[in-house]
Amino acid sequence: MSDVQNNLVEIGEILSPCCDEEIKVSDIGEKLKCPLCKTNLKQRAFLPFLEYLMENGHVENLDFFDLDLYNQDKESLDSQDEELDLDKYEVNKDSLNIYEDDNRLGKSTPVSETSIDESALSSDWTKFAIEDSE
Repeated sequence: MSDVQNNLVEIGEILSPCCDEEIKVSDIGEKLKCPLCKTNLKQRAFLPFLEYLMENGHVENLDFFDLDLYNQDKESLDSQDEELDLDKYEVNKDSLNIYEDDNRLGKSTPVSETSIDESALSSDWTKFAIEDSE
């Protein structure tokens, strides 16, 4: 770590999110209460502050999987999943069968002037393969 990063990690005082006064990180304690006004900091309103504490390793009894803080996020994700209409993402089988039905009914596709006669290709390829092997 650089000197600047070491100094930032060693910072012992931060601003309290509830009373905008400097507090020592060590004074927050395990109960996550503001030492000045005794406000419970483990609330969704103080989420950015708590995430800062977690990212910098100032608290050990809190993590990013805490359902007390992140339960609303989880519920909103669950409700979005239920609203998806999966039918609109599936390929309509009938639209693909159009081409198969044409072949079953004996309809041949019209030969255009630019189309290639595959039988001619096959015989040319056979000649080439025989000449190449000799």
